[in-house]
Amino acid sequence: MTLRDDVDAGLAAVGTSDGQTPLALDKRGACVVTVPVPKQVVALTDEKLLVQVQLGPGGRHFSLRSPLARLRETPDAALGEALLQRHYYPSPIGGLSFALSPEDDTLVACYHWILDRIDVSQFEAVFTAFTTGIFGLVVEIASMARNDGSLQPIHPDAS
Repeated sequence: MTLRDDVDAGLAAVGTSDGQTPLALDKRGACVVTVPVPKQVVALTDEKLLVQVQLGPGGRHFSLRSPLARLRETPDAALGEALLQRHYYPSPIGGLSFALSPEDDTLVACYHWILDRIDVSQFEAVFTAFTTGIFGLVVEIASMARNDGSLQPIHPDAS
């Protein structure tokens, strides 16, 4: 089995795309998972969290990503410093990191799996920890955006 097979098995365990078809990577090695989140947990736009699963080039690694905000303009140095310092230690944000999409200037939360294999229970645990970690980040990013006009949060009402 390959890491792609492992990720597909993990995605199938996480859910379905239409209530019947198991989630799976497409031919580009990507899959977008829509996670319903009740507003009692955290106020998300449309009560949904989008998580992109992306197999890396060569199929030896994969990433989980979720959009947090779009950049309206170049952020000031203080915001960049705050974001970078925020994930210096893993505990405040559950081991997640921030990245800036080179395609559309979207600030995303991300997690990279760098081992050659992952079993279904590990995938489910990583996926659950990632989505749970996002809840705190969307609140934090919404708060940062209220103080910094360069950020347009995906979930502006998160609190």
